Amino acid sequence: MPELPEVETVKESLKLKLIGKTIRNAQILWDNIIAFPDKENFIKQIGNKTIIDIKRRGKWLLFELNDYYLLSHLRMEGKYYIKTAK
Repeated sequence: MPELPEVETVKESLKLKLIGKTIRNAQILWDNIIAFPDKENFIKQIGNKTIIDIKRRGKWLLFELNDYYLLSHLRMEGKYYIKTAK
């Protein structure tokens, strides 16, 4: 599991790439990874949201979107996959 300095590094790296970007679509590969809402509603709700800021609270990353926060934990893997529109 990543330690706090690693989570902070991931946060800062993501901020450089994602602030001001819009989430066009999401793909859920493991249904249990989403706590709330259900998978279909999550994908619908996250689409076309702009990332305003990324913050950290402990080992949680808080993605500030247009109208709510998306909470994320690096878990054991400690990776995010960013895919460009191309």
